[in-house]
Amino acid sequence: MHHAASWYRTSARHLTVDLGRVGALMVWYEPSTGTWSVLVLGTQQTGFMTAAAAQAAAIRIARAQLEEALGKLAELAVTDATQSGLDRTCNPAPTPGR
Repeated sequence: MHHAASWYRTSARHLTVDLGRVGALMVWYEPSTGTWSVLVLGTQQTGFMTAAAAQAAAIRIARAQLEEALGKLAELAVTDATQSGLDRTCNPAPTPGR
């Protein structure tokens, strides 16, 4: 069953959203610097002045990383189909000169 993603507080200084199998986004407050930090699918950024700014950045970073991954998957699908002798619909590719 699909559940809508939403931010939830895991402690007084941490907010997170679970993206299922993809991973999670997390923002937290750094008392030593007075700023918020972001951890998104292995990428960390610091220095956000508000939790809302950190959350917005987390979403932008995640979207950019996922779009890049989808592009790479599309390239891989085309490359694999070409190398395997199949067209994009997995049918045998036409032989040149026929």
